[in-house]
Amino acid sequence: MNIFQLKLLAMVFMVLDHIHLFFPNTPKFFDYIGVLAIPLFVFALVEGIKHTSNLKRYFLRLYVFSIIMQGSATLLQLKAEKSDLPLSNSIRVFVVLLILIVLLEKYKTDNWLKNKGLWLFIGYQVVATVIGMIIMVVFDISEPMLYFINTILATTMTMDGGYFFIIIGLIFYYGYRDYKKIALFLTVFITANMLFFNTPILGIIGNKLSVIHLELGDFFYGLFELVTGWDILFCQTGLLENAMWMSIFVLAVIYFYDGKVYKSNRFQKYLFYIFYPAHLWLLYFLAYQL
Repeated sequence: MNIFQLKLLAMVFMVLDHIHLFFPNTPKFFDYIGVLAIPLFVFALVEGIKHTSNLKRYFLRLYVFSIIMQGSATLLQLKAEKSDLPLSNSIRVFVVLLILIVLLEKYKTDNWLKNKGLWLFIGYQVVATVIGMIIMVVFDISEPMLYFINTILATTMTMDGGYFFIIIGLIFYYGYRDYKKIALFLTVFITANMLFFNTPILGIIGNKLSVIHLELGDFFYGLFELVTGWDILFCQTGLLENAMWMSIFVLAVIYFYDGKVYKSNRFQKYLFYIFYPAHLWLLYFLAYQL
């Protein structure tokens, strides 16, 4: 399986995921299978970073497309005034991950904790998040506008999936072309993620803190949602209910990846940029206009 075929498979998973998003009554397995889309695209992003001949153009294309898509979603929200419309787009995940990996590459060291690029990334994310919060409070902006501002700032605040897919991207990056290493770290990460996000453990911690002091509990809930992008109440589900654990099955797909450099033509290069907004608008039309 070459990289273009892998992307096509990811697009199929993405459509299933968004069908479940726009049509909640569709079978649950649409949501389960759809979770595989972003990890596969993240894998393709890491491959793209390693092979692109023009990293600056690659980044600008993703960044501009992310803003256009979020601007489109924001206008749709403001016009339709439907609270159940999806607020975010997944493209920001790739933009933020690309920035992080480029910084890690630029300041590459044997000890990643001593990598200057990592701390520059963390520092920027903190500053950008604070700026976003100040704008939100001072100007009392709507939630759709907050998403748009965070997209321009390329911050992880309110980002789809929070740091979940960023960590998966780092696993692909540090385990590049080492399938056994990727499988080991991804299994450990998904298992740990299930422990915290698919059990009531975080809710129990929050409740204990609230007993000590109500504001302490509120701070914990708020900080958690700010950092991860998820509400703790969302995490208090059954062990298999939160479908993010399905990301482990990305290993079954990338196992068949041939690893060869693939020279895509113009159509293949821009197919996703056309397909992504087109299928979202089509699903919106079918769900809310018919």
